[in-house]
Amino acid sequence: MAALVIMVLEWLGLWVGVSLAAGLLIAVAGYRRNTLRRRAEESRRIDPPDGEPQD
Repeated sequence: MAALVIMVLEWLGLWVGVSLAAGLLIAVAGYRRNTLRRRAEESRRIDPPDGEPQD
């Protein structure tokens, strides 16, 4: 009976570890995607000439 409990706890630990790793990968990928998008938008932005009001 104890062996069954240990086995179940090992499987739960495995699933928790896999879930945490997947969540971390998704978070890092999303952060990098947003950062790259923001940098691309900033590089496309054109500065208005001096003396003209900005919107």
